[in-house]
Amino acid sequence: MSNQSGEKGVDLERLTSLLQDVEELADVGGWELDCSTGQVFWTDNIYRIHGVDSSFDPNLSGAIDFYTKHDQAKIRDAVEAAQKEGKPFDLVLRLNSKSRGTIWVRARGRPRYSDEKVSHVQGAFQDITDRIETGRALQNFFHLSEDLLCELSASGQFLRVNPTFSRILGYSEERLLSTSLFEFLHSDDVQATRQALQQWNDGENLVGFHSRYRTVDGEYHWLEWSASPPDERGVIYAVAREFTERKLEGEALAESLREVQEHRAKIEEQNFELSRQKAELELAKKKALEAAQAKGEFLANMSHEVRTPMNGIIGMIELLQATPLDEEQRELLRIMQTSAAGLLRILNDILDFSKMEVGKVEIEDVPFDLKQVVLDVINAFREVDSAKVNLQLCWSPTLSSSVRGDSLRLQQIITNLVHNAIKFSPRGGVVEISVSAEDGDMIAIRVRDFGIGIPDEKRALIFEAFSQVDSGVPRQFGGTGLGLSIASQLSHLMKGKLSLESTTNGEGSTFLLQIPLPAVQISSVAGEGMEVPSD
Repeated sequence: MSNQSGEKGVDLERLTSLLQDVEELADVGGWELDCSTGQVFWTDNIYRIHGVDSSFDPNLSGAIDFYTKHDQAKIRDAVEAAQKEGKPFDLVLRLNSKSRGTIWVRARGRPRYSDEKVSHVQGAFQDITDRIETGRALQNFFHLSEDLLCELSASGQFLRVNPTFSRILGYSEERLLSTSLFEFLHSDDVQATRQALQQWNDGENLVGFHSRYRTVDGEYHWLEWSASPPDERGVIYAVAREFTERKLEGEALAESLREVQEHRAKIEEQNFELSRQKAELELAKKKALEAAQAKGEFLANMSHEVRTPMNGIIGMIELLQATPLDEEQRELLRIMQTSAAGLLRILNDILDFSKMEVGKVEIEDVPFDLKQVVLDVINAFREVDSAKVNLQLCWSPTLSSSVRGDSLRLQQIITNLVHNAIKFSPRGGVVEISVSAEDGDMIAIRVRDFGIGIPDEKRALIFEAFSQVDSGVPRQFGGTGLGLSIASQLSHLMKGKLSLESTTNGEGSTFLLQIPLPAVQISSVAGEGMEVPSD
Protein backbone atom coordinates (compact mmCIF):
# COMPACT_ATOMS: atom_id res chain seq x y z
CA MET A 1 0.00 0.00 0.00
CA SER A 2 2.85 2.41 0.82
CA ASN A 3 4.46 1.82 -2.60
CA GLN A 4 1.16 2.55 -4.34
CA SER A 5 0.73 5.72 -2.30
CA GLY A 6 4.27 6.81 -3.19
CA GLU A 7 3.67 6.17 -6.86
CA LYS A 8 0.43 8.19 -6.76
CA GLY A 9 2.28 11.03 -5.04
CA VAL A 10 4.91 11.03 -7.79
CA ASP A 11 2.21 10.98 -10.47
CA LEU A 12 0.45 13.91 -8.80
CA GLU A 13 3.64 15.91 -8.66
CA ARG A 14 4.36 15.08 -12.31
CA LEU A 15 0.82 16.06 -13.29
CA THR A 16 1.09 19.33 -11.35
CA SER A 17 4.40 20.14 -13.02
CA LEU A 18 2.96 19.26 -16.44
CA LEU A 19 -0.04 21.52 -15.86
CA GLN A 20 2.26 24.39 -14.88
CA ASP A 21 4.32 23.90 -18.03
CA VAL A 22 1.19 23.81 -20.18
CA GLU A 23 -0.06 26.97 -18.48
CA GLU A 24 3.17 28.78 -19.28
CA LEU A 25 3.31 27.56 -22.88
CA ALA A 26 -0.31 28.53 -23.56
CA ASP A 27 -0.03 31.70 -21.47
CA VAL A 28 -3.15 30.51 -19.60
CA GLY A 29 -3.82 30.47 -15.90
CA GLY A 30 -6.56 29.03 -13.68
CA TRP A 31 -8.54 30.74 -10.95
CA GLU A 32 -11.27 29.93 -8.44
CA LEU A 33 -13.56 32.15 -6.36
CA ASP A 34 -14.93 30.94 -3.04
CA CYS A 35 -18.42 32.45 -3.03
CA SER A 36 -18.80 32.17 0.75
CA THR A 37 -15.57 33.97 1.69
CA GLY A 38 -14.85 36.06 -1.42
CA GLN A 39 -11.32 34.65 -1.42
CA VAL A 40 -9.71 34.06 -4.81
CA PHE A 41 -7.18 31.38 -5.71
CA TRP A 42 -4.73 31.99 -8.59
CA THR A 43 -2.32 29.66 -10.33
CA ASP A 44 1.27 30.83 -10.84
CA ASN A 45 0.69 32.06 -14.40
CA ILE A 46 -2.09 34.42 -13.29
CA TYR A 47 0.30 36.05 -10.82
CA ARG A 48 2.77 36.51 -13.70
CA ILE A 49 0.12 38.01 -16.03
CA HIS A 50 -0.94 40.49 -13.30
CA GLY A 51 2.70 41.39 -12.73
CA VAL A 52 2.73 40.53 -9.01
CA ASP A 53 4.54 37.86 -7.02
CA SER A 54 2.98 35.02 -5.05
CA SER A 55 2.97 37.07 -1.84
CA PHE A 56 0.01 39.04 -3.20
CA ASP A 57 -3.21 37.82 -1.52
CA PRO A 58 -6.02 38.16 -4.10
CA ASN A 59 -9.66 38.65 -3.25
CA LEU A 60 -12.60 39.48 -5.51
CA SER A 61 -12.46 43.24 -5.00
CA GLY A 62 -8.69 43.39 -5.35
CA ALA A 63 -8.74 41.25 -8.49
CA ILE A 64 -11.39 43.47 -10.12
CA ASP A 65 -9.28 46.58 -9.37
CA PHE A 66 -6.65 45.36 -11.86
CA TYR A 67 -9.06 45.93 -14.78
CA THR A 68 -9.45 49.29 -16.49
CA LYS A 69 -12.29 51.46 -15.22
CA HIS A 70 -14.23 50.84 -18.40
CA ASP A 71 -14.09 47.04 -17.95
CA GLN A 72 -14.42 46.73 -14.15
CA ALA A 73 -18.21 46.83 -14.33
CA LYS A 74 -18.24 44.12 -17.01
CA ILE A 75 -16.24 41.60 -15.00
CA ARG A 76 -18.07 42.47 -11.75
CA ASP A 77 -21.48 41.93 -13.37
CA ALA A 78 -20.33 38.69 -15.02
CA VAL A 79 -19.01 37.23 -11.74
CA GLU A 80 -22.17 38.30 -9.89
CA ALA A 81 -24.37 36.64 -12.55
CA ALA A 82 -22.32 33.46 -12.27
CA GLN A 83 -22.75 33.40 -8.47
CA LYS A 84 -26.44 34.25 -8.33
CA GLU A 85 -27.81 32.86 -11.59
CA GLY A 86 -25.24 30.24 -12.50
CA LYS A 87 -24.39 31.93 -15.81
CA PRO A 88 -20.98 31.17 -17.36
CA PHE A 89 -19.08 34.02 -19.04
CA ASP A 90 -16.38 34.51 -21.65
CA LEU A 91 -15.08 38.11 -21.86
CA VAL A 92 -12.25 39.99 -23.59
CA LEU A 93 -11.11 42.77 -21.26
CA ARG A 94 -8.29 45.25 -20.66
CA LEU A 95 -6.18 44.73 -17.57
CA ASN A 96 -3.52 46.97 -15.97
CA SER A 97 -0.58 44.63 -15.38
CA LYS A 98 1.96 45.83 -12.84
CA SER A 99 4.84 44.75 -15.08
CA ARG A 100 3.52 45.34 -18.63
CA GLY A 101 1.02 48.16 -18.41
CA THR A 102 -2.37 47.78 -20.09
CA ILE A 103 -2.83 44.39 -21.78
CA TRP A 104 -5.70 42.41 -23.30
CA VAL A 105 -6.92 39.28 -21.50
CA ARG A 106 -9.59 36.66 -22.01
CA ALA A 107 -11.45 35.80 -18.80
CA ARG A 108 -13.69 32.72 -18.76
CA GLY A 109 -15.73 31.48 -15.81
CA ARG A 110 -18.38 28.88 -14.90
CA PRO A 111 -20.21 28.05 -11.67
CA ARG A 112 -19.56 24.96 -9.54
CA TYR A 113 -22.44 23.70 -7.41
CA SER A 114 -22.66 22.23 -3.91
CA ASP A 115 -26.05 21.21 -2.52
CA GLU A 116 -27.65 22.74 -5.61
CA LYS A 117 -26.11 26.10 -4.86
CA VAL A 118 -23.20 27.86 -6.50
CA SER A 119 -20.35 27.43 -4.07
CA HIS A 120 -17.44 28.37 -6.28
CA VAL A 121 -16.79 30.04 -9.65
CA GLN A 122 -13.86 28.57 -11.58
CA GLY A 123 -12.27 29.81 -14.76
CA ALA A 124 -9.35 30.26 -17.07
CA PHE A 125 -7.38 33.43 -17.71
CA GLN A 126 -5.26 34.12 -20.80
CA ASP A 127 -3.06 37.00 -22.06
CA ILE A 128 -4.24 37.66 -25.65
CA THR A 129 -2.47 41.02 -26.22
CA ASP A 130 -0.36 39.75 -29.13
CA ARG A 131 -3.41 38.24 -30.79
CA ILE A 132 -5.44 41.46 -30.43
CA GLU A 133 -2.62 43.68 -31.75
CA THR A 134 -1.99 41.32 -34.66
CA GLY A 135 -5.69 41.34 -35.46
CA ARG A 136 -5.74 45.12 -35.38
CA ALA A 137 -2.72 45.32 -37.68
CA LEU A 138 -4.34 42.94 -40.14
CA GLN A 139 -7.57 44.91 -39.93
CA ASN A 140 -5.70 48.16 -40.65
CA PHE A 141 -3.91 46.54 -43.57
CA PHE A 142 -7.20 45.21 -44.89
CA HIS A 143 -8.82 48.65 -44.83
CA LEU A 144 -5.82 50.69 -45.99
CA SER A 145 -4.52 48.46 -48.77
CA GLU A 146 -4.62 49.91 -52.29
CA ASP A 147 -5.25 46.38 -53.58
CA LEU A 148 -8.72 44.81 -53.65
CA LEU A 149 -8.86 42.29 -50.76
CA CYS A 150 -11.77 39.94 -50.19
CA GLU A 151 -13.02 36.66 -48.74
CA LEU A 152 -14.98 34.40 -51.11
CA SER A 153 -17.11 31.34 -50.65
CA ALA A 154 -16.49 28.24 -52.75
CA SER A 155 -19.19 29.42 -55.17
CA GLY A 156 -17.74 32.91 -55.60
CA GLN A 157 -20.00 34.75 -53.15
CA PHE A 158 -18.42 37.83 -51.59
CA LEU A 159 -18.18 37.27 -47.81
CA ARG A 160 -16.04 40.31 -47.03
CA VAL A 161 -14.52 43.11 -49.10
CA ASN A 162 -12.20 45.99 -48.26
CA PRO A 163 -13.00 49.66 -49.12
CA THR A 164 -10.85 49.55 -52.26
CA PHE A 165 -13.50 47.41 -53.95
CA SER A 166 -16.04 50.19 -53.58
CA ARG A 167 -13.54 52.83 -54.65
CA ILE A 168 -12.53 51.00 -57.84
CA LEU A 169 -15.87 49.53 -58.91
CA GLY A 170 -18.14 52.19 -57.40
CA TYR A 171 -20.59 49.78 -55.65
CA SER A 172 -21.40 49.96 -51.95
CA GLU A 173 -20.15 47.25 -49.61
CA GLU A 174 -23.77 46.09 -49.08
CA ARG A 175 -24.28 45.72 -52.83
CA LEU A 176 -21.11 43.66 -53.24
CA LEU A 177 -21.86 41.37 -50.29
CA SER A 178 -25.36 40.70 -51.58
CA THR A 179 -24.20 38.78 -54.64
CA SER A 180 -21.31 36.86 -56.19
CA LEU A 181 -18.43 38.12 -58.28
CA PHE A 182 -20.10 36.70 -61.43
CA GLU A 183 -22.67 39.49 -61.19
CA PHE A 184 -20.05 42.03 -62.28
CA LEU A 185 -18.00 39.91 -64.69
CA HIS A 186 -17.67 40.60 -68.39
CA SER A 187 -19.59 37.91 -70.26
CA ASP A 188 -16.45 36.85 -72.14
CA ASP A 189 -14.64 36.14 -68.84
CA VAL A 190 -17.31 34.07 -67.05
CA GLN A 191 -16.15 30.64 -68.22
CA ALA A 192 -12.47 31.31 -67.49
CA THR A 193 -13.36 32.62 -64.01
CA ARG A 194 -15.41 29.49 -63.22
CA GLN A 195 -12.39 27.37 -64.14
CA ALA A 196 -10.12 29.52 -61.96
CA LEU A 197 -12.56 29.22 -59.03
CA GLN A 198 -12.61 25.44 -59.47
CA GLN A 199 -8.81 25.34 -59.39
CA TRP A 200 -8.83 27.27 -56.13
CA ASN A 201 -11.40 24.90 -54.64
CA ASP A 202 -9.24 21.96 -55.76
CA GLY A 203 -6.38 23.28 -53.66
CA GLU A 204 -4.30 24.95 -56.38
CA ASN A 205 -2.63 28.32 -55.96
CA LEU A 206 -3.57 30.48 -58.94
CA VAL A 207 -1.57 33.65 -59.48
CA GLY A 208 -1.98 36.32 -62.18
CA PHE A 209 -5.50 35.44 -63.39
CA HIS A 210 -7.01 38.29 -65.47
CA SER A 211 -10.68 39.23 -65.83
CA ARG A 212 -12.84 42.29 -66.48
CA TYR A 213 -15.34 43.72 -63.98
CA ARG A 214 -18.11 46.19 -64.65
CA THR A 215 -18.09 49.43 -62.65
CA VAL A 216 -21.20 51.26 -61.49
CA ASP A 217 -20.75 53.58 -64.51
CA GLY A 218 -20.89 50.65 -66.94
CA GLU A 219 -17.18 50.69 -67.79
CA TYR A 220 -14.99 47.60 -67.45
CA HIS A 221 -11.77 47.47 -65.44
CA TRP A 222 -9.15 44.76 -65.75
CA LEU A 223 -8.28 43.00 -62.47
CA GLU A 224 -5.36 40.66 -61.86
CA TRP A 225 -6.26 38.01 -59.25
CA SER A 226 -4.25 35.82 -56.90
CA ALA A 227 -5.80 33.51 -54.29
CA SER A 228 -5.04 30.67 -51.89
CA PRO A 229 -7.03 27.43 -51.59
CA PRO A 230 -9.98 27.44 -49.16
CA ASP A 231 -9.27 27.14 -45.44
CA GLU A 232 -11.02 24.66 -43.13
CA ARG A 233 -14.15 26.85 -43.21
CA GLY A 234 -14.20 26.82 -47.03
CA VAL A 235 -13.21 30.49 -47.27
CA ILE A 236 -10.99 31.61 -50.14
CA TYR A 237 -8.71 34.60 -49.44
CA ALA A 238 -8.13 36.55 -52.64
CA VAL A 239 -6.37 39.74 -53.69
CA ALA A 240 -6.90 41.66 -56.94
CA ARG A 241 -5.00 44.55 -58.47
CA GLU A 242 -6.32 46.88 -61.12
CA PHE A 243 -4.16 46.97 -64.22
CA THR A 244 -6.45 48.57 -66.79
CA GLU A 245 -3.85 51.16 -67.76
CA ARG A 246 -1.13 48.53 -67.99
CA LYS A 247 -3.40 46.38 -70.14
CA LEU A 248 -4.13 49.23 -72.50
CA GLU A 249 -0.47 50.20 -72.51
CA GLY A 250 0.40 46.60 -73.37
CA GLU A 251 -2.00 46.61 -76.30
CA ALA A 252 -0.58 49.94 -77.44
CA LEU A 253 2.90 48.54 -77.03
CA ALA A 254 2.03 45.55 -79.20
CA GLU A 255 0.76 47.89 -81.90
CA SER A 256 3.88 49.99 -81.59
CA LEU A 257 6.03 46.87 -81.84
CA ARG A 258 4.33 45.97 -85.09
CA GLU A 259 5.02 49.43 -86.45
CA VAL A 260 8.62 49.22 -85.26
CA GLN A 261 9.07 45.94 -87.09
CA GLU A 262 7.68 47.48 -90.25
CA HIS A 263 10.14 50.35 -90.05
CA ARG A 264 13.09 48.25 -88.97
CA ALA A 265 14.36 47.76 -92.48
CA LYS A 266 14.19 51.50 -93.12
CA ILE A 267 16.06 52.23 -89.90
CA GLU A 268 18.78 49.75 -90.78
CA GLU A 269 19.11 51.38 -94.17
CA GLN A 270 19.32 54.80 -92.53
CA ASN A 271 21.92 53.50 -90.08
CA PHE A 272 24.02 52.28 -92.97
CA GLU A 273 23.77 55.70 -94.61
CA LEU A 274 24.62 57.43 -91.33
CA SER A 275 27.67 55.19 -90.90
CA ARG A 276 28.85 56.15 -94.36
CA GLN A 277 28.30 59.84 -93.67
CA LYS A 278 30.04 59.51 -90.31
CA ALA A 279 33.10 58.03 -91.98
CA GLU A 280 33.13 60.89 -94.48
CA LEU A 281 32.75 63.46 -91.67
CA GLU A 282 35.58 61.90 -89.68
CA LEU A 283 37.80 62.02 -92.74
CA ALA A 284 36.83 65.65 -93.36
CA LYS A 285 37.45 66.45 -89.69
CA LYS A 286 40.87 64.87 -89.85
CA LYS A 287 41.76 66.89 -92.93
CA ALA A 288 40.44 70.08 -91.30
CA LEU A 289 42.52 69.47 -88.17
CA GLU A 290 45.59 68.80 -90.29
CA ALA A 291 44.90 71.99 -92.25
CA ALA A 292 44.47 73.98 -89.03
CA GLN A 293 47.70 72.54 -87.68
CA ALA A 294 49.49 73.40 -90.90
CA LYS A 295 48.02 76.91 -90.83
CA GLY A 296 49.16 77.44 -87.25
CA GLU A 297 52.66 76.22 -88.01
CA PHE A 298 52.78 78.37 -91.16
CA LEU A 299 51.68 81.49 -89.24
CA ALA A 300 54.20 80.82 -86.49
CA ASN A 301 57.03 80.28 -88.97
CA MET A 302 56.10 83.31 -91.05
CA SER A 303 55.77 85.49 -87.97
CA HIS A 304 59.25 84.44 -86.84
CA GLU A 305 60.71 84.99 -90.30
CA VAL A 306 59.20 88.48 -90.65
CA ARG A 307 59.80 89.53 -87.03
CA THR A 308 63.58 88.99 -87.26
CA PRO A 309 64.19 91.64 -89.98
CA MET A 310 61.51 93.81 -88.37
CA ASN A 311 63.47 93.90 -85.12
CA GLY A 312 66.53 94.88 -87.20
CA ILE A 313 64.63 97.78 -88.77
CA ILE A 314 63.44 99.02 -85.36
CA GLY A 315 66.99 98.76 -84.02
CA MET A 316 68.37 100.79 -86.90
CA ILE A 317 65.69 103.46 -86.32
CA GLU A 318 66.69 103.72 -82.66
CA LEU A 319 70.37 104.06 -83.67
CA LEU A 320 69.53 106.78 -86.20
CA GLN A 321 67.57 108.69 -83.55
CA ALA A 322 70.78 108.88 -81.51
CA THR A 323 72.60 110.75 -84.34
CA PRO A 324 72.40 114.48 -85.07
CA LEU A 325 69.12 115.12 -86.96
CA ASP A 326 67.13 118.11 -88.01
CA GLU A 327 63.42 118.38 -87.14
CA GLU A 328 62.18 116.99 -90.48
CA GLN A 329 64.46 113.95 -90.25
CA ARG A 330 63.43 113.31 -86.62
CA GLU A 331 59.72 113.47 -87.60
CA LEU A 332 60.29 111.00 -90.44
CA LEU A 333 62.06 108.62 -88.07
CA ARG A 334 59.21 108.96 -85.56
CA ILE A 335 56.71 107.97 -88.25
CA MET A 336 58.93 105.03 -89.25
CA GLN A 337 59.21 103.93 -85.61
CA THR A 338 55.43 104.15 -85.06
CA SER A 339 54.72 102.16 -88.22
CA ALA A 340 57.36 99.55 -87.42
CA ALA A 341 56.04 99.15 -83.84
CA GLY A 342 52.51 98.71 -85.17
CA LEU A 343 53.65 96.12 -87.68
CA LEU A 344 55.63 94.28 -84.98
CA ARG A 345 52.57 94.28 -82.73
CA ILE A 346 50.53 92.70 -85.56
CA LEU A 347 53.22 90.04 -86.06
CA ASN A 348 53.28 89.31 -82.33
CA ASP A 349 49.47 88.99 -82.30
CA ILE A 350 49.56 86.51 -85.18
CA LEU A 351 52.32 84.50 -83.51
CA ASP A 352 50.49 84.40 -80.15
CA PHE A 353 47.21 83.49 -81.83
CA SER A 354 48.85 80.60 -83.70
CA LYS A 355 50.43 79.37 -80.45
CA MET A 356 47.07 79.42 -78.71
CA GLU A 357 45.45 77.46 -81.50
CA VAL A 358 47.95 74.61 -81.09
CA GLY A 359 48.02 74.89 -77.26
CA LYS A 360 51.65 75.93 -76.89
CA VAL A 361 51.17 78.92 -74.56
CA GLU A 362 52.62 78.37 -71.07
CA ILE A 363 51.74 80.53 -68.04
CA GLU A 364 54.47 81.38 -65.49
CA ASP A 365 54.01 81.95 -61.75
CA VAL A 366 56.78 84.24 -60.46
CA PRO A 367 56.95 87.33 -58.19
CA PHE A 368 56.81 90.72 -59.93
CA ASP A 369 55.95 94.39 -59.41
CA LEU A 370 52.41 94.92 -60.68
CA LYS A 371 52.61 98.71 -60.61
CA GLN A 372 55.82 98.73 -62.61
CA VAL A 373 54.23 96.49 -65.26
CA VAL A 374 51.36 98.97 -65.67
CA LEU A 375 53.78 101.92 -65.77
CA ASP A 376 55.91 100.20 -68.41
CA VAL A 377 52.85 99.85 -70.65
CA ILE A 378 51.89 103.52 -70.18
CA ASN A 379 55.43 104.78 -70.77
CA ALA A 380 55.82 102.64 -73.89
CA PHE A 381 52.75 104.25 -75.49
CA ARG A 382 53.88 107.73 -74.45
CA GLU A 383 57.25 107.24 -76.11
CA VAL A 384 55.62 106.21 -79.37
CA ASP A 385 52.95 108.92 -79.54
CA SER A 386 52.63 111.21 -76.55
CA ALA A 387 50.45 113.73 -78.36
CA LYS A 388 47.45 111.62 -79.32
CA VAL A 389 45.87 110.80 -75.92
CA ASN A 390 46.33 111.53 -72.24
CA LEU A 391 46.99 108.29 -70.31
CA GLN A 392 45.90 108.46 -66.67
CA LEU A 393 46.60 105.85 -63.96
CA CYS A 394 44.47 105.46 -60.82
CA TRP A 395 46.15 103.10 -58.32
CA SER A 396 44.26 101.98 -55.21
CA PRO A 397 46.27 103.03 -52.10
CA THR A 398 45.38 99.78 -50.31
CA LEU A 399 46.64 97.55 -53.13
CA SER A 400 49.93 95.70 -52.75
CA SER A 401 52.25 96.05 -55.75
CA SER A 402 54.14 92.83 -55.00
CA VAL A 403 52.26 89.88 -56.49
CA ARG A 404 52.78 86.48 -58.14
CA GLY A 405 51.81 85.57 -61.69
CA ASP A 406 52.94 85.87 -65.30
CA SER A 407 54.09 89.47 -65.68
CA LEU A 408 54.82 89.21 -69.43
CA ARG A 409 51.38 87.81 -70.30
CA LEU A 410 49.69 90.34 -68.02
CA GLN A 411 51.66 93.14 -69.70
CA GLN A 412 50.53 91.78 -73.08
CA ILE A 413 46.85 91.85 -72.01
CA ILE A 414 47.10 95.42 -70.66
CA THR A 415 48.99 96.54 -73.77
CA ASN A 416 46.26 95.18 -76.04
CA LEU A 417 43.55 96.87 -73.95
CA VAL A 418 45.35 100.23 -73.85
CA HIS A 419 46.17 100.05 -77.56
CA ASN A 420 42.52 99.32 -78.33
CA ALA A 421 41.41 102.26 -76.14
CA ILE A 422 43.89 104.65 -77.80
CA LYS A 423 42.84 103.46 -81.24
CA PHE A 424 39.20 104.38 -80.62
CA SER A 425 39.88 107.63 -78.73
CA PRO A 426 39.88 111.04 -80.43
CA ARG A 427 43.18 112.96 -80.56
CA GLY A 428 43.69 114.76 -77.29
CA GLY A 429 41.27 112.44 -75.53
CA VAL A 430 41.71 110.56 -72.23
CA VAL A 431 42.30 106.86 -71.49
CA GLU A 432 41.91 105.88 -67.84
CA ILE A 433 43.70 102.85 -66.36
CA SER A 434 42.56 101.96 -62.81
CA VAL A 435 43.87 99.12 -60.64
CA SER A 436 42.12 97.96 -57.45
CA ALA A 437 41.74 94.92 -55.19
CA GLU A 438 38.65 92.69 -55.02
CA ASP A 439 37.77 89.67 -52.85
CA GLY A 440 40.62 87.33 -52.00
CA ASP A 441 43.54 87.46 -54.44
CA MET A 442 41.46 88.95 -57.24
CA ILE A 443 42.78 92.14 -58.89
CA ALA A 444 40.58 94.36 -61.07
CA ILE A 445 42.19 96.33 -63.93
CA ARG A 446 39.88 98.68 -65.83
CA VAL A 447 40.80 100.42 -69.10
CA ARG A 448 38.32 103.10 -70.12
CA ASP A 449 38.14 105.23 -73.24
CA PHE A 450 35.71 107.92 -74.30
CA GLY A 451 35.48 106.93 -77.94
CA ILE A 452 32.67 105.80 -80.23
CA GLY A 453 31.52 102.91 -78.01
CA ILE A 454 30.28 99.49 -79.11
CA PRO A 455 26.64 98.70 -80.05
CA ASP A 456 24.83 96.04 -77.99
CA GLU A 457 24.43 93.69 -80.95
CA LYS A 458 28.22 93.68 -81.55
CA ARG A 459 29.42 93.01 -78.01
CA ALA A 460 29.10 89.24 -78.30
CA LEU A 461 31.61 89.31 -81.21
CA ILE A 462 34.18 91.68 -79.71
CA PHE A 463 36.38 88.90 -78.23
CA GLU A 464 36.27 86.65 -81.31
CA ALA A 465 39.32 86.38 -83.56
CA PHE A 466 39.45 88.64 -86.63
CA SER A 467 36.23 90.40 -85.52
CA GLN A 468 35.62 94.15 -85.87
CA VAL A 469 32.75 96.30 -84.63
CA ASP A 470 31.79 96.97 -88.24
CA SER A 471 33.29 96.74 -91.70
CA GLY A 472 34.54 100.34 -91.60
CA VAL A 473 36.63 99.87 -88.46
CA PRO A 474 39.75 98.34 -90.09
CA ARG A 475 39.96 101.17 -92.64
CA GLN A 476 39.34 103.95 -90.14
CA PHE A 477 41.21 102.67 -87.06
CA GLY A 478 43.39 99.81 -88.37
CA GLY A 479 44.12 96.47 -86.69
CA THR A 480 43.67 92.77 -87.35
CA GLY A 481 40.91 92.08 -84.83
CA LEU A 482 43.20 89.71 -82.89
CA GLY A 483 44.21 91.88 -79.92
CA LEU A 484 41.07 91.51 -77.81
CA SER A 485 40.71 87.83 -78.72
CA ILE A 486 44.27 87.18 -77.52
CA ALA A 487 43.70 89.22 -74.36
CA SER A 488 40.54 87.24 -73.58
CA GLN A 489 42.23 83.87 -74.14
CA LEU A 490 45.27 84.84 -72.06
CA SER A 491 43.05 86.01 -69.18
CA HIS A 492 41.28 82.65 -69.28
CA LEU A 493 44.62 80.78 -69.22
CA MET A 494 45.58 82.88 -66.17
CA LYS A 495 42.29 81.85 -64.47
CA GLY A 496 40.86 85.33 -64.95
CA LYS A 497 38.02 86.96 -66.86
CA LEU A 498 37.81 89.80 -69.37
CA SER A 499 34.48 91.61 -69.79
CA LEU A 500 33.12 94.73 -71.50
CA GLU A 501 30.91 97.64 -70.52
CA SER A 502 30.10 100.01 -73.37
CA THR A 503 27.58 102.55 -74.63
CA THR A 504 27.16 104.46 -77.89
CA ASN A 505 26.10 107.75 -76.27
CA GLY A 506 29.61 109.27 -76.09
CA GLU A 507 30.71 107.62 -72.81
CA GLY A 508 32.97 105.13 -74.61
CA SER A 509 33.92 101.62 -73.47
CA THR A 510 35.36 100.06 -70.31
CA PHE A 511 37.21 96.74 -70.42
CA LEU A 512 37.39 94.98 -67.03
CA LEU A 513 40.14 92.42 -66.38
CA GLN A 514 39.59 90.35 -63.20
CA ILE A 515 42.57 88.13 -62.51
CA PRO A 516 43.97 86.31 -59.42
CA LEU A 517 47.38 87.73 -58.40
CA PRO A 518 48.32 86.63 -54.85
CA ALA A 519 50.28 89.22 -52.85
CA VAL A 520 53.88 88.28 -51.90
CA GLN A 521 56.77 89.79 -49.97
CA ILE A 522 59.64 90.82 -52.29
CA SER A 523 62.91 92.11 -50.83
CA SER A 524 63.57 94.49 -53.67
CA VAL A 525 60.98 95.65 -56.16
CA ALA A 526 62.06 97.64 -59.17
CA GLY A 527 60.31 100.93 -59.61
CA GLU A 528 58.79 100.99 -56.11
CA GLY A 529 57.37 104.41 -55.28
CA MET A 530 57.45 105.60 -58.89
CA GLU A 531 54.86 108.11 -59.91
CA VAL A 532 53.21 108.45 -63.31
CA PRO A 533 54.88 111.32 -65.19
CA SER A 534 52.49 114.18 -65.72
CA ASP A 535 51.59 115.18 -69.23
